[in-house]
Amino acid sequence: MSTLSQIRGLIRTYISQSDTSNTDFTDSDLNGFANEGQRFLGALVKKPIDHVEIQVEQDVPAYTLPVDAILINTAYFGDANKTGDVLPLTVVTEEGLKEVVPNWLDETTKTQNRPTRIILLDMRTVLINPRPNAAESASGKLLMISYVFQPSNMTNDSDTPTLPVVYHDLIAKYGAHLCYMSKLNKPDLGAALLSQVIDLAKKLEPLIVKEVNSLGFSWGGGFDPNSDSFVMRTNG
Repeated sequence: MSTLSQIRGLIRTYISQSDTSNTDFTDSDLNGFANEGQRFLGALVKKPIDHVEIQVEQDVPAYTLPVDAILINTAYFGDANKTGDVLPLTVVTEEGLKEVVPNWLDETTKTQNRPTRIILLDMRTVLINPRPNAAESASGKLLMISYVFQPSNMTNDSDTPTLPVVYHDLIAKYGAHLCYMSKLNKPDLGAALLSQVIDLAKKLEPLIVKEVNSLGFSWGGGFDPNSDSFVMRTNG
């Protein structure tokens, strides 16, 4: 596990500069590059992930995600206390939903049913389709969403990235890419480093999936391999 201080040091190693002399970048500069790298890799590999459960309401299609949510990973709907009731929702775009259900904005009673699809309507709002009817909005009928969230900036030297450990060194490599693309003015080297980051991140992804599977991850709670603890957030 790498700290912010260690990531800065590794960035300087990649660009062959010292933190005491012959340096073009302040600690603040490299902290910003490290945080940008964390955000870039998070979006690329769809990490880190958190979960929220929302009680649905009859005829209500739209629900609010936590403020740090940026992307739906997976979604389920149903009552976990009823055998076989929790089923996955199909995550679609608005364009995709329009193709499958041209009248998806119809708010008449006849278009209520069990939700089978979900879209990210805007930055913090998801919409389920069909809208829940009376039976599908009973107590315990939950919308269960796994979502990618925006990692918090690292500010203290001892802070660590909110990403699986295998990606930590790639944050430094991304930071070096930004150095070459800015003050060092060596765009060819910068572009090569970015290609390495993307290629290595994709190669590491199967290892992360294998780690999750080996831990027997399940929806109900427990240990999340991408953080020190697992917390199921509840909304609504």
